[in-house]
Amino acid sequence: MLLAGPYMAFPNNSTANIQSITNFAKDNEFDFLDYNAIEIVDKVYEEIKGKQSYIVDGITIETGNKTASAKIANIIIALSTSTENTIVYCGQRAKTESYAKEIINNQTVATRIQSLSKNAPPQVYNDFIQHLERVFGKDWIVLRALKCGIGIHHGFIPKYIQKEIISLFNNGVLVALFSTTTITEGVNTTAKNIVITSAKKGTKPLKQFDAKNIAGRAGRFHKHYVGRVLSIDKDFLAIVNGDENILGHKNYDQGSSKTDIDFQITNEKYLSRDDLQEKNRIDELVRASQIPNEIFNAFRVVGPLDKLTLFERVMRLSQREIRSVQVLTQTLAINKGSRLDWDGFQLIMNTIFPIVGEKKLIGLIERQVPANRPIGTTDYSLITILLSAYLEGGYMGMVKYNVETKKLSKDEAIRNASDNVYNVFKYHLVKYLGLFDIFYRYVIAARTERHIDDVPGVGILLQKLEYNALTKTARRLSDFGVPFRLVSYYDQEDKQSPKAFDAYEQYIDGKIQSLLD
Repeated sequence: MLLAGPYMAFPNNSTANIQSITNFAKDNEFDFLDYNAIEIVDKVYEEIKGKQSYIVDGITIETGNKTASAKIANIIIALSTSTENTIVYCGQRAKTESYAKEIINNQTVATRIQSLSKNAPPQVYNDFIQHLERVFGKDWIVLRALKCGIGIHHGFIPKYIQKEIISLFNNGVLVALFSTTTITEGVNTTAKNIVITSAKKGTKPLKQFDAKNIAGRAGRFHKHYVGRVLSIDKDFLAIVNGDENILGHKNYDQGSSKTDIDFQITNEKYLSRDDLQEKNRIDELVRASQIPNEIFNAFRVVGPLDKLTLFERVMRLSQREIRSVQVLTQTLAINKGSRLDWDGFQLIMNTIFPIVGEKKLIGLIERQVPANRPIGTTDYSLITILLSAYLEGGYMGMVKYNVETKKLSKDEAIRNASDNVYNVFKYHLVKYLGLFDIFYRYVIAARTERHIDDVPGVGILLQKLEYNALTKTARRLSDFGVPFRLVSYYDQEDKQSPKAFDAYEQYIDGKIQSLLD
């Protein structure tokens, strides 16, 4: 097995006190192969301060003494071509959009940047633009920027759009790409230049490992001999050239603070005396619960103490509450996961709430919103209302709710919808719902003398949250990243209906045929 990562710092004789990564390597029989001294593409670094102009790699850049967005635009115009384009690193998602917005709002600058790209964009670009206009509307900043030769790339943009933007950037249709650290996460680009606008990742300072990885996006092997790194943030180069951050692994360090989750995956020789006592106490509680291992060990990202708490709460569900869960499971089954019984789902949220650890999910459950239901006005958690909107209207249903009900701008509405769908629903909510589901089905199976697999649960909802699809083919396409309408079409059991795809969707449909059953 090879664990590869660029710019990873390793312990040596001068860092002998940092043992955890050494312990990890020794216990798992790994060897360190350090190639950090080899740089395949050389780098030219320049810190942009208060001067009016700079010469970088033989090119004069008139930065001016203006705003950050004006300096960024001047650097893009000076250095970029369709074969030597520019990434602009931003520390926050909102910044990728606000910088792009400030630049394209200057029509003169926007026209100059657009003129740097290929004169005749391919048909897929035009089809992509029309597709985004139909689905998202003309007022989305990502679309507006694309029309000016600028791409925006961050984790709250749907995956298929991210992929197309990278493809257009690598083909020289886009000359600038405003991005967060998503550009370092399994994405290859042909960028010659990178402009650094922040020495942070979100609100936290970059570690040297991250900073070097970001700078490493400048220059591409087989494309350029030299990459250009220009920083308008005064701290970035100091981080790149500063002390190395040695890797650590808390599960191989006896002195590190550990949780009950860590106790399950840490060798006892790396647990302190107090840790061992607490681990043994928890193990005794688990044994006393008499929950079978195959049930209790599901969803290991939830700690054993929280599991015991949830199991006890499920055991205490009354017949009326069990009936409420049954109505939910029946509603999900009849409607194939497209409708939510609010009362049953709210009951589950109330049941899992004491063990929820993520702040955003806690807030969505805590916040009560009055809703007009057939039996009158009732208060429900905001997450119940948001999830109902998602199941009935998909991703765009969430966007519509944010625009029409929450009165957010289109850009805010899309970021908010993505945060809820891709973070809260797909990751955080799924683990707690999944744990409730397996405990609930186990308890009901034991009481009714049935096999656990014969007890209806919320499995359909779990699939919808992870993939927004139920069939194997549609789940595969959702994971791969395709337009929403393709996922919906291939999620049908009977695909006799015509493919009502636009030109871009037809193009993608042709490309993904090899992924289909």
